[in-house]
Amino acid sequence: MPAEPSLECRVGYLSDTLAVSTLIKESINDKPAWSALHLGAIVSRIMDRTLRSKVPLAYRGAIDIGIHEVSPHFIIGPAVDQAATVYDLAQGAFVWFAPKARDEVLKLLKANPHLETFLVEFDVPFKNGDRFNTYTVSPLAHARDTDDANLLTRSLLGTFSGSNIDIAIKRQNTMRHIRACYASRQFDIPAELSAL
Repeated sequence: MPAEPSLECRVGYLSDTLAVSTLIKESINDKPAWSALHLGAIVSRIMDRTLRSKVPLAYRGAIDIGIHEVSPHFIIGPAVDQAATVYDLAQGAFVWFAPKARDEVLKLLKANPHLETFLVEFDVPFKNGDRFNTYTVSPLAHARDTDDANLLTRSLLGTFSGSNIDIAIKRQNTMRHIRACYASRQFDIPAELSAL
């Protein structure tokens, strides 16, 4: 990622929805893709902090690029509409890149194959049974080691309570994603977690 860009970040809340917006102020090539990557880095920090908190939260959301405006009192614009249309499709706790953002980030990563990111390539399962191959933000991106990743994983899986089928499916899909996150960090997943 560009070293320490001048980055504008805004956060807005609507009920249980958290909206985070980033904008790189300088003129650089692939500005939308870099903004999306920086947003992914911010989201990975948010996930890490909330999974370590006394009341852990599992996030489901989408990252998109385009025109928008975010303030503490409102969230508006075509990019917000696009993300709002797709974020709830996922059948699990994932923050994933919507098609336009994924395509821009894919081009950037192909041009910079050694770029380190907080992303994992994953087939996100949708409620209608479809899957979308995209990038997701890893909740294990900031794990210090395998033991720390195990702690974060247990915290994330502990957010799924109840025994109805919808929750069970979301938990299974989230665990599939966690396996991909372990693999991306080259961590060995413990037997009790790999069996889930």
